[in-house]
Amino acid sequence: MTVLTIAGASLREAWNRRLVLALVIVSVVFLALYLYGAQLLNSRLVERAAHVGARGGGVALARQQMELFGLYIVDFLASFMAIFAGVGAIAGDLENHSLHLVLAKPVRRWQVVAGKALGSVLVSVVYTTALAAGLLLGSRLVLGVLPPGVVTGVLLMDLGVLALSALTLLASTVMPTLTAGVAMVMAYGLAWTGGVLHALGELLNIDVLATLGRDTRLLVPSDALWKAGSYFLQPPAMRAQEGPNPLFGVTAPDPAFLIYAGAYLVAVFLLAGLAFQRRDL
Repeated sequence: MTVLTIAGASLREAWNRRLVLALVIVSVVFLALYLYGAQLLNSRLVERAAHVGARGGGVALARQQMELFGLYIVDFLASFMAIFAGVGAIAGDLENHSLHLVLAKPVRRWQVVAGKALGSVLVSVVYTTALAAGLLLGSRLVLGVLPPGVVTGVLLMDLGVLALSALTLLASTVMPTLTAGVAMVMAYGLAWTGGVLHALGELLNIDVLATLGRDTRLLVPSDALWKAGSYFLQPPAMRAQEGPNPLFGVTAPDPAFLIYAGAYLVAVFLLAGLAFQRRDL
C-alpha cells in the first residue's frame, strides 16, 4: 500500500506542477501541425497523381512515410517527456526536503523508489500510447493509412521510453536534478548517435562503425527499441525500398536483444533502488 501511496503522490505532484497540462498542450499543438501537414501532403499527392498519372502504390508509400515520420516525432517527444518528468523524482524531493519528511515516517527507501518508478511507468506508457494512438487515428482519417503491426510497434516504443525513464530515475537517485537532466539528455544523444553510426557503417561497409553503433544499444537501448518498433510500423513494400536507415528499422529485431532490453529495464530500476538505499542523506 505504501508503494501505491507514493505512486499516487507522484502523479498528484505531476498534476499540481501542471506537467499534465503542459503535455496536453504540446501534444495537441503537435497533432494539429502534423494533421495540417498531412492534409496538405495528401492534397498535393492526389493532384500530382491526377496530373501525371502516377500509380497508386507511389502515393500510398508517400502517405505511409509521412505517418512513420510522425511516429518518430512521437517517440522523440515521449522520450524527452520521460526525462524531464522523472529527473527530479528523487533529487528534486531531496533538494526541497520533502522526501526527508516522508523518510521520517516508517517508510523504507526501496518503497519510495518503487513508488516513484510505478508513477514514472504509468506516465510514460499512458503518454506514449495516447499520443501514438492519436497520430495513428488522425493518419487513418486524413491519409487513409494504418501500419500493419500497430500493437507490437507501439509496445516497443513504450519499452524504449521506459528504458529512458528507468535511467532517469537512477540518475535522480545519485545526482542533483540539473546534473541528472544534463546526463540524461547526453544519454539520449548517445543512443541516437549510435543508431546513426550503425546505419552508416552498414551503408559504407565499415565494420568498426557498425559494431560501435550496435554496441551502444547495450548501454542505452532507447533508439534501438524505437527502430525495432518502427520495423513493425512499416508495410513490407516500404521496408523493401529502403537500405540502412539512421531513423527507422529495416530489419527484424533480434529476439535476444528484446529479451536483453526487458532484463535491462528491470535491472536499472533495481539498481536505482539499491543506489538510493546506500545514499547518504
